[in-house]
Amino acid sequence: NEFAVQPRYKTVEKMIELIPPDVLVSVQVDIAPHIKPSDGRYIIPRNIEKSEFLLFDLKGNSYPLSKEENLKIYNESKSSGNWELLKEADGFALFKRK
Repeated sequence: NEFAVQPRYKTVEKMIELIPPDVLVSVQVDIAPHIKPSDGRYIIPRNIEKSEFLLFDLKGNSYPLSKEENLKIYNESKSSGNWELLKEADGFALFKRK
């Protein structure tokens, strides 16, 4: 079935559960519909400076960024000292602002 959910998406579902309601979140475009509330979510790279959580998909769709730009923002977030990496698995990475 071409519409079957990839097993790695079970990983991101568990990461999403770690994000409290009513916080600002910047996420990859394909993850955004799964984040609530809709008015508190942004597509990376929008509003990273305002967000309390970042959720990257390093293997999936990086729109509107290229894969290289997406990886650069991920690496900057990881090394900046402003973000705590809460969980990383199956190409997904969840950060919380320190």
